[in-house]
Amino acid sequence: MPFDQERYEQLRAQLVDRNEANVENVYLDVLGIPTTGLGVSLTARQADRTMSLDTNHIDALGDVLDLNAQQRQQLTGVLQDQVTIQNQHIDERHNNLGDFLSSDFGRDSQRVVGPIVNTQHDSPSGRSWSWDVLTSAESPMQIQLTHQQSLDLFNRVAPEYEGRLNNSLRRANCPPEALSEEQRAAIYSMVYQGATGKAQRTADAIGGYWRGEVTEQQLRATLRTVVNDPAFPERSRNELDFLENIKQRPLNQTQSPEVLQRADDHEHRRMMEEDRRPNNAIPLAPTLAPEIDAPEEDRQGRRDSERDLFQRPQVGRVQPGDPGNPNTPLFEKIRDGVRALDQQAGKPWDEDSERLSASLLLLAGEKGFTAKDDLKIATGEVVHIWRTGHPSPDPAAHRAHMPMQEALAVPAEQRFAQLDVVQQARAEELQRSQQQETVQAQSAAVRSI
Repeated sequence: MPFDQERYEQLRAQLVDRNEANVENVYLDVLGIPTTGLGVSLTARQADRTMSLDTNHIDALGDVLDLNAQQRQQLTGVLQDQVTIQNQHIDERHNNLGDFLSSDFGRDSQRVVGPIVNTQHDSPSGRSWSWDVLTSAESPMQIQLTHQQSLDLFNRVAPEYEGRLNNSLRRANCPPEALSEEQRAAIYSMVYQGATGKAQRTADAIGGYWRGEVTEQQLRATLRTVVNDPAFPERSRNELDFLENIKQRPLNQTQSPEVLQRADDHEHRRMMEEDRRPNNAIPLAPTLAPEIDAPEEDRQGRRDSERDLFQRPQVGRVQPGDPGNPNTPLFEKIRDGVRALDQQAGKPWDEDSERLSASLLLLAGEKGFTAKDDLKIATGEVVHIWRTGHPSPDPAAHRAHMPMQEALAVPAEQRFAQLDVVQQARAEELQRSQQQETVQAQSAAVRSI
């Protein structure tokens, strides 16, 4: 049956409503990020870890509340002042409201947003607390959402997260048609919560089933393992309940997992054989430049849509290869390898060389490779990059590949934009996991009282 978009959107809203406590006004999370409704943040973390206004989310909130120009200006002004405070306390976090309010960060925030109180919320996922900005006359935050307005705001920002969901599917090699409406809603929930790693692992499992690599029984077992989050058991059960609605794969996708595994083993052996051929594989020398780690997982989104990031160059941004960009050491290491391949072929450095280097950087970024890794590349109809000597037992974590035609088809600037999206998604998941740890700590503290 064709995908039912209307039904999917209803399921998407239904699941987030089950998983998220609705906060009817603005609250601060443990990093001081102003948030409202069903978890919609109003400021966003950038690649350099500084904060900025999330103008898309703010505009959506203004539209949902039907704010006039003066009210929008006041809201934006208050949030901009909070951004200034946040950037004076980057990555500072507090496990409870008392600690926050007694800190310079908390005192500065109260001067901007007004009094803050701890408010209890009950949702299908259990009891939670939020640091609510009061909506009384004492506070400059005169905002209050009905439940329907929270859902409307959630739907307004949905295209941003749909773009991230599609990016997770692409990285997992999971075609959109492999998902039922329920499964896509479950993966959307993960992306929305910032659990992009879990979303990609889920998509990878479904994609494997769709290609005939695993049986339905194996898929169900994998999903139970991947989706389970002890910190949020009710949310995990809700997502797994949706994922159980498995779409029947096409009849031509019935090749046995054993046959496909043999094919994968053959490809791996071929790639390793290329590694032993000096003309086809180039080991990348360890970098001498100090490495600056790219930002890890973070809950916050980009102000530009993912679609725009993939389609246009980022003018005025510090790009990989420029001083100060955290990806420069890895990019220069990859460039050196491509340059060596060009020299072997008697080919000068050109636009294709730059595009190939940028595509390899994207592949490396998606796998979490760093300039400290022992990396090698091999080219042909397919370009490969892999690392050796890494402790992870998962072979798939150590290698990535892309058709050469695809690697050369996209300008370097667009690959850099794609890498930005990947790293922002990683940054989300780390921040979300930090917030989950804080919630657990707060819950434990409440139980001990």
